[in-house]
Amino acid sequence: MKKKISLLIIIIVLIIIFYWQTVIKETMLISLKQDIELCEIKKDELWFNSGKFWMICNDRPFYAEFENGKIRYDMNGWSFLKEQPDVFKDLNDNKCDFLYSKDNKLFFFCEKGVAKIYDFNINNFKLENVINEELINIIFEDIKKIYDCSPYDSFRFVSDGTDFLTIKLDCKGYDTVLNFNLEKISYSLPIIMDEGLSNEEKAKLSFQLLGVCRLDNIDNISQEEILLSVFCGTSKENFLISYNLFTGIAKFAFSIKEFEKSYPLFKRRILPFLDSDEELEYLTTREYISYKFSFYKHDKKILVSEQVKDSFIISEFFLKNEGFNGDKYQ
Repeated sequence: MKKKISLLIIIIVLIIIFYWQTVIKETMLISLKQDIELCEIKKDELWFNSGKFWMICNDRPFYAEFENGKIRYDMNGWSFLKEQPDVFKDLNDNKCDFLYSKDNKLFFFCEKGVAKIYDFNINNFKLENVINEELINIIFEDIKKIYDCSPYDSFRFVSDGTDFLTIKLDCKGYDTVLNFNLEKISYSLPIIMDEGLSNEEKAKLSFQLLGVCRLDNIDNISQEEILLSVFCGTSKENFLISYNLFTGIAKFAFSIKEFEKSYPLFKRRILPFLDSDEELEYLTTREYISYKFSFYKHDKKILVSEQVKDSFIISEFFLKNEGFNGDKYQ
């Protein structure tokens, strides 16, 4: 009888432990989702009221801990790198940050224009077999998948605290520029800057490079700026593209409804290194200073759209920054 009672007590204790560990896991995932981290636990070490978790969140590795009902993670989930001192020192000394992941490879961009590419071992969360490559070569290859253009030069610059790469292209014989935003992981639309063309011709030819939708109207806003009205089927889907021919920067303006309709046509021209054709899944909207940021799930990654607060116009969309410091508006 005593053996049966002891066995029953052990079973009850195991059930309680299993239940509590399940609660810890669910609490961890729910809390991280509020931080816009969509996670899958790959490995864990659990005790009664604490635990360590190695996860894949938003298509990249992530480490967090749970203790006394609280979740803690450092370096935006990258603190597990400290368990590999040589790797951590190499990334830190070269001022590197995470760029993107693909096929179990992690890509980091570094201050001197070098990309460090590591194999990621998901079984032990180790970074292995580093390859150093020029970042610009990786970007060049990606751009050639999007446009019928030949990249040939680049330079790096900082504007309002944001790091950019300006890419020079030869597009059908025309001098063209395109900017890569290293904070908001995104491309700008290409602009033909050929001096032998009028501003209107530059804008029209720049739009033709996109190969999508149809030009509805064109306006000369100033000597430097051309505004195109574009639609993709009906006038109800009309949106605007602004080409600044002095700065070489192109911007667009979608309504929220237009954005979700036109996204499949423009996603690859804005979002680098993106292969999936999956549709957007809306997650949440956050406010930061005078802006609103809406977050969407796209395959395993997170997309962010930006609009001025109290406005219905989306002016930018980009991939969520998954680097060591994360996004300031998160």
